[in-house]
Amino acid sequence: MAFAYCQELTTVEFPKSELNIGKRAFYCCEKIKSLSISDSNVKFENEVFWGCDLLESIAVPSNVSKICADTFPRVTLLIVEEGSYTHRFAEENDLMYWLSSNNGTPISYVKDGVKYVIINGEANAVGYDGSVETITIPETIDGYPVTHLRTAFKESNIQSINIPGSVKNVENYAFYHCYRLRSVTISDGTTRIGKSAFSICESLSKVIMSDEITIIDDSAFFDCTDLNNINLPNSLQYIGNQAFSICSSLT
Repeated sequence: MAFAYCQELTTVEFPKSELNIGKRAFYCCEKIKSLSISDSNVKFENEVFWGCDLLESIAVPSNVSKICADTFPRVTLLIVEEGSYTHRFAEENDLMYWLSSNNGTPISYVKDGVKYVIINGEANAVGYDGSVETITIPETIDGYPVTHLRTAFKESNIQSINIPGSVKNVENYAFYHCYRLRSVTISDGTTRIGKSAFSICESLSKVIMSDEITIIDDSAFFDCTDLNNINLPNSLQYIGNQAFSICSSLT
C-alpha cells in the first residue's frame, strides 16, 4: 500500500525498468485519472488501483507480463495489443478491453444517469452519476444486450435497482457499500451473485432473487444489517463463506 490514500495524486508514470507493483499500492487514490506504463516491464499484483474509479481507460503495452483480475477497477477499459498477454488475460477473465488496432473509441450511451459502453456487441455499465436513485437496468440499449454492471454503482447513493436476466453475473463488488440501497430485484436469467456484491449495504432490507441463481459467493450480503426479506431459490447450489454474516435482522 505504498501510495494508499494519496488523495491529491492525479497522474502515475512508471519508469522504463522492471517493476513489481504490490497489492493495493495505489489503494483509494481517488483522483488518479492518468496512468502511463510506456515501455516498462511491469508486473501488477491484485487490487493495485482499487478505488481509482476515475481511470476510464489505460493503454497496456505488450511487455506487461502480469496483471490480476482486480488489478484495475472493473469500470476501466484496457486498451491492449492483439495477441498480447494482457489481451489473452482480459478475454479469459471477462475484463473490458479494446484492441489498439481498432479505429476510434467504443460507442457509449447514458440512460437514467448510467453510462454504458459497447464492447464486442455488448453493453457494459461503467459509470453512474447519482441523478436517478431508483433504476431499472434495461435488457438492451439501442439493440445491444446489457450484460455487465461491472462496479458502476459501487459506493453510490442508489436506493433501488432492478437487474434484468441479460446480466448473468452480478459481479464482485458491484454494489459494495451502497449505503442507501433498500431494495434489489434480480430477474430470471441471472445465475450468480459475486463476492461482496452487496457487502455493507446497511439499508438493504428486501431482495427478490432470480429462480435461476446457483451461486451466492463469499461475503455477498456481508453486514447487510437491515436485511429481513430474501428468497433463496431451489436452484441454489453454493453459498460462500460469510455470505450472510452480520445480517442481524434475518430470523
